[in-house]
Parts: sequence; structure tokens; C-alpha cells
Amino acid sequence: MAQGTLISRSFDITAADFRFTNFGDDDPSVVVSPARIRFSVSFDDSADIDATTTGLVIDSFNLPNYSARYAYNSASDFLVVATNPFANKSCYHPNPYDFCFFVDDVGSSNPVATLFVQTTSKGGVWSARAIRLTWTSRVPEPATLTLMGLGLAGIGYRRHRSMKTA
Repeated sequence: MAQGTLISRSFDITAADFRFTNFGDDDPSVVVSPARIRFSVSFDDSADIDATTTGLVIDSFNLPNYSARYAYNSASDFLVVATNPFANKSCYHPNPYDFCFFVDDVGSSNPVATLFVQTTSKGGVWSARAIRLTWTSRVPEPATLTLMGLGLAGIGYRRHRSMKTA
């Protein structure tokens, strides 16, 4: 059984300069640009992950009527976040308001977004030419750190008292 690493990161992806790719409506006024998503994801990178929402938290997303899942390919270390993601670095977007983007080298110190596609209300598929990705490793909430600090201080105080009375 492979031993994996827990990947736990927060991403902020902005995509702009969308170009009509195919199908449906080629009216640029229906495209959301820039499209922006802020999300966090946590998973074990030891095996491929089929489309799921487990470990995915969407903080904000400005595309209308979205639903998001992710898939992960462990051999290539890439993440697909989409309406219909697949771990083979693809996505299926047959419906209005579908979207898809790829993050390559997601477990490295330099992940990069390589594709961002959105489908408009009339089924037009649009691809971004400008994609910006920033990321951070997830850290515990300040309240969690405070509670941990108080707990450690309490343990230290009890040890100090027990050593004093002995």
C-alpha cells in the first residue's frame, strides 16, 4: 500500500481574456470575465481520486449556478476542479454554467493553473487566455491555536504544581 502525503492547500484562481472555443452562443457579453474562485482542498495524494466534494471547500466563486467537484491524478500530480471532472485530466461540460480548470503540480512548491473553461447560459464554450493562481498551505484557525496554547499552558502548570508538592 502506497504511503501518501496529505495535500491541504488554499487556492485563488482568476481567469480572464476568454475566447470563444466552440458550440452554442459566441456572444462575449454572456461570459463572466474575470472568473474568480477561492477554494481550499485537502486529500491524500497516494492514489487517484474520482470526482468528489470530500475535502473541497468553496470560499467564493463568481460564476452563476455552479456546482463543483474535484478529481486528482496521483501519477501526474494534477487536480481538476469542474462541474464534471475526471482524473485523466479532462472534464465534461455539456450544460449551461459548467466550468473546468486544471492545476498542475498541485503538491509541489510551484502549482500552476493551465486551463480555465466556462460554458455560458446558451452552451457556448469559452477558454481563458490569462490565468493567475496564488496558493497557501492551509493552517489551523487562530481559535484552534489559542485552545492548543491554553491546553499546553494548563499541562505545564499541572506538572509544575505536581513537582512542587512532591
